[in-house]
Amino acid sequence: MDAKIIIYIILATIAAIFFAIQLIICFKFKSITIKLIPVCVLILLFLLSIPTYAGVFSSDSYNAHKLLAILLAFGAGSAFVGDIIAWLIYGIYCQYV
Repeated sequence: MDAKIIIYIILATIAAIFFAIQLIICFKFKSITIKLIPVCVLILLFLLSIPTYAGVFSSDSYNAHKLLAILLAFGAGSAFVGDIIAWLIYGIYCQYV
């Protein structure tokens, strides 16, 4: 298998996992604060990737920090896509049911 296909599969799996978690949380809990916990976690991951990319946490291996930040950003981005799709499905369900 090509490396790009494996990366796409991993990102799609992350999006599917976060989609399932967010959809379950949306249907099980009434409180909006509990429903927004996965979104807040993903925003924190995005914010964590910025200083990681800049190499704030260590001064030696700068390239490793860039790689880790890119992995964090892509992982959080694909998970965020899963969350957005779950919120859309939940919104459509609540509007029509």
